[in-house]
Amino acid sequence: MAGGMALPIDSIASAKLKLARIAVHVDEINQIIVKLARSKDAHEILTDANGKQTIHFLVNAPPEIPIIAGEIVYQFRSLLDQFAFHLVKSNPSGMLLPNDWERNCQFPLLLSVPTTGNPPIPHPIPVPYEFFEERLPGITRAAYAFIEILQPYRSGPGIHNILRIIGKLSNIDKHKHPYVLLPRMAVRHDVTYSDGMRGTSVRGGLKHGAEVPLPEVPSRESPMNVKRTFVPYITFDETIGAGPDTLGTDNLLKVCLEQFETVIVPAFEKLV
Repeated sequence: MAGGMALPIDSIASAKLKLARIAVHVDEINQIIVKLARSKDAHEILTDANGKQTIHFLVNAPPEIPIIAGEIVYQFRSLLDQFAFHLVKSNPSGMLLPNDWERNCQFPLLLSVPTTGNPPIPHPIPVPYEFFEERLPGITRAAYAFIEILQPYRSGPGIHNILRIIGKLSNIDKHKHPYVLLPRMAVRHDVTYSDGMRGTSVRGGLKHGAEVPLPEVPSRESPMNVKRTFVPYITFDETIGAGPDTLGTDNLLKVCLEQFETVIVPAFEKLV
């Protein structure tokens, strides 16, 4: 509005701006790691007198990555809390909201099944609607159902695993320390046999000092040619999903971003 107050941005538009910003940061981390991987001074392969080869990293994980990753996780967490706020503020039931609802309003990220009673007894899953009323008074049953299915206390495969990653990383950055990152190596062997058949094996999660593995391909005959490729990468030193050694930092955050873009934000767009 020319000469007047700007209209407030709505929650969905704000979420999409946050996701765009996150995408920039994820790409920034990727570029740092790619530059490190291409550097000839990042690692070396040592061979002893018996022909045993080991991996030696010559540099640590770049210190700027934990800071950028912390900003990404903060944006994810902020996005969820903003959705929670708008779900309550819309007040679809028309109920009288508590005076302090804004202070208590927060998107729940429960990493373990909540308990009740003394001695404590775990709540049955799904946790009932009433459990979230203090933080999310008056939300619709549909909003409750989606929030509950996202809860990190759930086990097995599913979208809740993304929220478990965000919850754990958020707690680390807020309450403990900056993220500890570790250099890791993946080794790829492309084998071509004399009869024209080919095989490929990849071994990841190799630490400093680890022995370089041999090709893991079916034995047909003596290989005609073996091409070996070393791919250094960076991981979180935290068990936050499938294991810290197998999840590259940039790839992990990219997966989180894709799930927010394709599942979480579209679902809330229908609920808000």
